[in-house]
This record gives sequence, structure tokens and C-alpha cells, in this order.
Amino acid sequence: MRHRRTKSAALAIATGLLTTACTTTADVYDAPAGVQDGLTPEAAATPIATAAQQGALDEFTARISGVPAPGATTAEIQTESDRQHRAREEYIAACMAEQGFTYIPNVAAPPAVRYLAGPRLGTREFAERFGFGVAADFRGGQDATVQRDLTVSAENLELLAAMSQVEREAWNEAYFGMLLTPVEPGTIRDAASFGCVERGLQVVAGWFQTDIPEFSAIATEVGRFREAVAVHPHTLALNAEWANCMAAAGFGRLANPFQLESALWTEWTLLSDWSRLEEIIAGWDWAALPDGPPGWTVDEDGVGTLVLDADAAASFQDREFALALADVDCREALDFDARALVINHQLQREFVDANRNELEAWATFVENRRAGR
Repeated sequence: MRHRRTKSAALAIATGLLTTACTTTADVYDAPAGVQDGLTPEAAATPIATAAQQGALDEFTARISGVPAPGATTAEIQTESDRQHRAREEYIAACMAEQGFTYIPNVAAPPAVRYLAGPRLGTREFAERFGFGVAADFRGGQDATVQRDLTVSAENLELLAAMSQVEREAWNEAYFGMLLTPVEPGTIRDAASFGCVERGLQVVAGWFQTDIPEFSAIATEVGRFREAVAVHPHTLALNAEWANCMAAAGFGRLANPFQLESALWTEWTLLSDWSRLEEIIAGWDWAALPDGPPGWTVDEDGVGTLVLDADAAASFQDREFALALADVDCREALDFDARALVINHQLQREFVDANRNELEAWATFVENRRAGR
């Protein structure tokens, strides 16, 4: 059971504020040859090739979400990321002000697009090193990645430090909403539970479109389409081939790769008592005992990990790695990913042909709003 704790998080905990961070991937991009963290001007201007082609519907959802299209350069991705960062910070400030709170927009340090060295999820090398990436901490993939840190900035922490405990709790609730509240595995949180920071991430990026009632119908249809692809006869037939292959490898009663990974994440969440971890970390006397509680380790980047039940974690990880390697073997033997992509893209074309006008109107509206028109 792990808990990652950074120095900035330690500062926030000291003021009574829990923090979190997330990483979002701009798209499935491959780094230009030889490019890792940091980019030369030449590399920044190099078009980035996508690992998987977009389908007809993917192209519309990319326009709606603000994700740069295939072939975008790193500089273009960075420009869009900077725009979203400024808009998100302004949104959060306005959202907090509506509830009577002050938030100082952090526009001086936009998140940087960078490449993370390491194997890509789904490859044999990744499976050998990290399994599915559930129990094992990992960084990698050589994706064009934007690190969006939700840790509260120093300026806002100063504001919080001057508040009473009641005021801080109210500020935190407005900012985070229910983001840090533990939920049962598989629970889908309602948008009403989102705080200003979470709404800012989703509204500005175009992911969260419930504020556009005229496009709610097509948004619903897109969601239904995604669900329909999973139960299409061609998809089910391909999944059955994969399940038979996994059963032959000794792993029976599996329906499809998504179900396998979802089950592993659910199991790992049940093994991990996150509220207990937070209690231990927040209540630990770091000044008197800087080495941390039993089971606490710190990697070369200064990121701390807390393992409460090493035997259970090791047993889970051994099984996860075995499943991940068997999954790679079966995918390769069946040419699973390429065949699944063909099915998906054919169904996307059919859906777009039937809904092109509505999708074009939705994408155009969001693009105009994003551009301030």
C-alpha cells in the first residue's frame, strides 16, 4: 500500500490542507528520436507522430476537448497547454469568488510539456518492469505529457495560514469539493461534488460540457456509442479469442482486457486503506522522526512511499506481472490491438456518418468559445 508524498504536499499538510496532483496526457505521442526530458528548439518544431491513428469520431472529440490533432508539434501542444492553464486559473478564481473566497491565480508557472523516458503501457518491456502499472510506481512511456499539479500555490497557502480552522475548511471544500473524499471502488462521482479546481480542469479543457444544454443530446449519444462498441458482436468475438488464449495460459474466467485491468485496480484499491495512510502521514512527527513511519521509503526524486502490508502487496504484484505478460503474449498472438482498432474505426465512421451535422456544430461551438469568439 503506497502513498506518494512530495515536499509541497508536506507544506500543505502542515497548514491543514490536503493536496493532490494529476498527470494528463495530451495524446498518444511518440517522442522524436533521442528526445527525453527537455527539448531543443529543433525538436520542439518537429511534428510528433501518433502511435495509433484517430478514428472519425476521435477527430471530433479531439476538437471538443482541445487536444492538439495528430501531427502537432511540441511547441503547438505547449501553446495550447499554456492557454488552458491561464484559462483554468482564471476560472478557479472566479468560481471561488462566487462563493465568497479569495484565490490568487497561479499564472506564472504553466505546466510544461515533457517526454518521460521508459516503455509504453501495453508493451512487453512495460509488462516486464511494471506489470499493468497498478502496484508498481512508474514513470515513462515517452508520451507528450502535461503535469498538472493541483497542489495549492505558495501565495494561496499564505492566505490559508492566516485563516481560522473553520475558514480553511470552508475554503478547502470550495476548492476541492469531494475530490479527496474516499469513495467505494467503481463509484462515479456526480458533477455536483466537484470543487472549483476540478471543474476548472474539466470545463476549460472542454471535457465537461454539461453547461451547453443544446449539445447534451449528442453528448449522450456519444457516450452510448462508446458503450455500444464494447458489446458489438465483432468486439465480443475478438474478446472471446483473447479470453480463450488467457485461459490456455492458466488465467480463466476473464471477459476482456479492460475487465482484467479494472478488476486489478479495484482489488488494489481494496488492499489500500487510503484514509489510514493519510492519517499516519498527517499525524507523524516529521520534525522529531524525519525518517518517517515503518514502511516509509523515499526514492531518488524525494517522493515518499508508505507500504503498510508488504506481503500482501508483493503477492498482488507477482500475480499482476504474470497476468500482464500473459496479456502481451495473447495480444501479440492474436494481433489483438490492430484488429480491435479496425473494428472501432469502422463503427466510428458509421456513427459520424449518421451524426455529422450535430458533431460539427458541437465542435465549432466549443472551438469558438475557447477562442473567445
